[in-house]
Amino acid sequence: MKSKNKLEGGSNFRAWKIRIDLILAKNDLLGLVKGKVTEPSDNEGKKYEQDDSITISIIVDSIIDNLIPYVTNLDYTSKKMYDALVGLNTINNIS
Repeated sequence: MKSKNKLEGGSNFRAWKIRIDLILAKNDLLGLVKGKVTEPSDNEGKKYEQDDSITISIIVDSIIDNLIPYVTNLDYTSKKMYDALVGLNTINNIS
């Protein structure tokens, strides 16, 4: 992702959220971070893990380096990363 499109904080959070949601939807991954897709208990677990890894990579690539420590200590699940970024920036964005 171009550096001008990366999440920097509250100042560009709304644009980033729209952009990341569209990118994840285009790749059929949005359900992972929205909680609509949960980890299966059967043999589809490998696909879930692959999709989660791809989603994590997209999220990490879409934020500035200074934000990476805030999301990488969250058991590396894409939903936890997404929720942390939304929570962090929603609080900062309240007017």
